Amino acid sequence: MKKALALILAAAMTCSLLLTGCGGGSGAGSASGSTAGSAAKQSLTLGTGGTTGTYYAVGGVMSTVLGDKLSLSSLTVTSTGASKANIQLIDDGEADLAIVQNAFAGIRACVCALVLNATLKIWKSTVIDLPTALIFIAVFVISVIWGLSPALIVIVAGLIGIGLKRARGWDP
Repeated sequence: MKKALALILAAAMTCSLLLTGCGGGSGAGSASGSTAGSAAKQSLTLGTGGTTGTYYAVGGVMSTVLGDKLSLSSLTVTSTGASKANIQLIDDGEADLAIVQNAFAGIRACVCALVLNATLKIWKSTVIDLPTALIFIAVFVISVIWGLSPALIVIVAGLIGIGLKRARGWDP
């Protein structure tokens, strides 16, 4: 599932870069219809990965699907040494587009840090007394050890919270 999502995201980002790079020119020569037809197609090179890898196949599918749609450019898929080689090819000007897998590792770490930060902020404002601390500990232990459904845990914790408020004199 994660691999498929990463593959879809990489393909979407590559398509968006491809379509951005294929935008029209300044528009100065658009007065006559013959200039667009006589202009040579711009060749774009897509660095993928090894020929036996998934990303080379994805690049081939992208080239096939987008080939008919791209009127001002053509897409050439190149087998490379994967992400690091793709970055070097773009830096050297030998490739116009590339599939780079490991960029998401940094993004995932960043998202984890942001989620942890948000969790700590919520924890500081929510765990305010012994009953809420016990609910926190119980939910943490249950979710880590038994792996119960998060929906079930939230419903049970909500019911316990309502019970605690009623026991303290709160009337809905």
